[in-house]
Amino acid sequence: MAQATRIAFICKDGKLYQKYYTFEFFGGFALSQKHKTIKSFHNEIISDNINNILEVSRKAENPLGNKLSAFNLMIEYAEHKYPVECIYQSSKCFGNIQYHDCLNMEPGDAKRYVKKQVEELKLNLTSFNLFGVKFQLEPKSFFYDYLYIWALSQNKDLANDIVKYDCFTDVEFNHKKQYASQARSCAIFKNLYINNLVERYLDAPNEFIHLYDFLNERTLL
Repeated sequence: MAQATRIAFICKDGKLYQKYYTFEFFGGFALSQKHKTIKSFHNEIISDNINNILEVSRKAENPLGNKLSAFNLMIEYAEHKYPVECIYQSSKCFGNIQYHDCLNMEPGDAKRYVKKQVEELKLNLTSFNLFGVKFQLEPKSFFYDYLYIWALSQNKDLANDIVKYDCFTDVEFNHKKQYASQARSCAIFKNLYINNLVERYLDAPNEFIHLYDFLNERTLL
C-alpha cells in the first residue's frame, strides 16, 4: 500500500497550527484517483475530530476549492485582472532578472517558463518585486501568502465561504520540495479575518511575521 505524508493547515478555536498526516496514496493521473487520495487524507484529519475540511486545489471535488486555486483566483490591478500564479511568477527577482511577461501568460505556462529559466540559467531567487514594492524571502511563503490574501480581499464571496472551514489541505503540495501553499494562505487568511486584521495586514504585512511561529511551534495562541 503506497502512502504519502502531507500537511494540514488548521485555524480552529482561535488557534493556527499545522499537522502532518500520513495516509493511503492512490497513484495515477485520473481525477478519480486524486479524489480517493484526498478522501484518504481527510479521513485521517477527521480522526482528530476536525470535520470542516476544504481541499484547496484544482483537484478538489468542492467547486470552492477549485476556484481558490492560484491558477483560478484573480487579482485586479490597474484595471486588469491577473491570476495569482502569474503575478507570483512575474514578481520573482533573480538579481536583476525579472520575468514581467509572465503576467500575460497562462498560469501553467508562466510557472513552467520560470522553472525552465531557473534550471537552464542556474538562477537564484533573491527577492520579490510586486509592482515596484520589494518583499523579503523569509519567511519562505511570506510573499505568496501576502499575494493570496490580497486576492481574497478582492473576492468577498470566496472569502466569506473560506471562513466556514477549520482545516485547509492541498494534496499536490509537497512540503519537501515546495514552500508556497494555497492551503496555508487560506488558514492565515481565516485567522486574520476572524480577528478583523485583513486590511491591517495588507497595509503593514511586516507586523505579522509572528504568524509564522506556528510553522515551528505547531500552534499559535
